[in-house]
Amino acid sequence: MADDLDPLHNAVRNAMNNNRGLWVAVIVTAGLFVAFAGGGLAWLGGTPVPLAVLAGAAGFAGLALAVMTFLTRAQD
Repeated sequence: MADDLDPLHNAVRNAMNNNRGLWVAVIVTAGLFVAFAGGGLAWLGGTPVPLAVLAGAAGFAGLALAVMTFLTRAQD
């Protein structure tokens, strides 16, 4: 009977050891913070609103690229 439960036990153990989703959530949260901070500081510094939005979007895009790099290297 212990042999029947072994594949299930291995699947649960592998799922608990895979924390890639947690890191993606942390990186996306940091990306949102960088986007809001970058856009807000640019706007407070006198940058017109459309350019401040682009500054925030550039910060978020940079961290989105970091997520994609992390995910592709984590699959190896």
